[in-house]
Amino acid sequence: MELSRELEAPDVWDDPDRAQKLGQERAGLERIVTTLSDHRSTLDDAKDLLELAVEEQDQDTFDVINEEIMQIVHEDVPFKLNIVTDENYNIGDYVKLFELQKAPLIRATLFQNENSTKLLLDSHHTVGDGLSVMIMINELAALYEGRNMEELYIQYKDFAQWQVDHREFIDTTEEKEYWKKNFENYNPIKGKIAGFNPEETEVYAGNDIDEIITDTTLLNRLNKVAKDNRTTLFMVYFSAFNIVYSRYTASEDVVIGTPLHGRNYGGLSDMIGTFANGLPLRNYPYGNKTFAEFMDDVKKTLIGAINNQEYHVNEVIQNLTSGQYHNTSYLFDTVFTMFILDREFIESDNITLEYEDDKTTVETQKMRVIVKILPDKTNIKIKYACDHLEKNMICRMMEDYKKVLEVISQNDSIKIEDISLDMDIVQDTKIIEADVDFDF
Repeated sequence: MELSRELEAPDVWDDPDRAQKLGQERAGLERIVTTLSDHRSTLDDAKDLLELAVEEQDQDTFDVINEEIMQIVHEDVPFKLNIVTDENYNIGDYVKLFELQKAPLIRATLFQNENSTKLLLDSHHTVGDGLSVMIMINELAALYEGRNMEELYIQYKDFAQWQVDHREFIDTTEEKEYWKKNFENYNPIKGKIAGFNPEETEVYAGNDIDEIITDTTLLNRLNKVAKDNRTTLFMVYFSAFNIVYSRYTASEDVVIGTPLHGRNYGGLSDMIGTFANGLPLRNYPYGNKTFAEFMDDVKKTLIGAINNQEYHVNEVIQNLTSGQYHNTSYLFDTVFTMFILDREFIESDNITLEYEDDKTTVETQKMRVIVKILPDKTNIKIKYACDHLEKNMICRMMEDYKKVLEVISQNDSIKIEDISLDMDIVQDTKIIEADVDFDF
């Protein structure tokens, strides 16, 4: 207060050196106060979370109350493990739709015979996100090995309640303006792999294709591209896919979604739940840019999106459309995900636990690209809505994606327009519009 009064005095700038010194002292005090305030806020948040924490293991269901989807917490829900001993089984027969009003929203089936043992875990996406699957696998391995599990003081329902209670106190004005500016002049009709239909339910019949890259020379070169450009492998693979996607949609203005784990508060890193928020990343792979230049642009876009992730993608869409739409398909119909794993399976003296992804039969996006980076190989899977996209096109897209990776691994200074792909694709699919806006 005393420093502020001195600085506000009319004659303070008669002595510039003294005014500057007073200003520096006030700035230093303000930083200290702000730091203390931030620590106090963090402690208060942690205290609120701990106060909400309970020890019982509840199960959740969902229902529509007053036209809103509400989570309903049950104190006790019976859980049954189905056991199948028949060797001639089809895992797909045991994957069924969930009714959100009926608990539990996770099912388990054990397939056990003389040759192998498989555990099928089938859960609704409201139970957990992709990272939750990895957490669950690690916890299963720990239980098999007889290791003690750390007590879970905070459960997902506690975090959800805390988030609801604190939502109104979080100022998202800057985030709202960021996304509004980011999507100025956005046209939801163009730049999508299979068009835009606001009436779709976003649940499609699904299929997938896989590719495994074991060429260590190529993988090492891609690592070098990331290192030379001081960026990550995600940026290299994602930027390369943007180029492919741009060609197939005939647009230099493309939006691809990518999920963030959303566990931004202490105590949430090992919690199973749905935290992931899909970030809509709008990029412009203009032909006159080099790959390295474009990758730098993508990095800036991603950093901006991460810094403004508190404003959820559904809120972004509702704000952009004045509440007319809320589905993510308004902004993107393709999602890109990457996992970097130090091992493909969990192995110890007592158990070998390997994750096996079943064949896709249901998909929530028109297309989903999943890249898994392992020490000695890279797995690429493209899941797609088979009623909207042809398998031949998806297979060609995979080949073109591998070609782009090969080209940029050898020369990251190549211009995008000089990366040659099989553009015959535009002749035999219905995904390209007549009034294309393309400049390759």
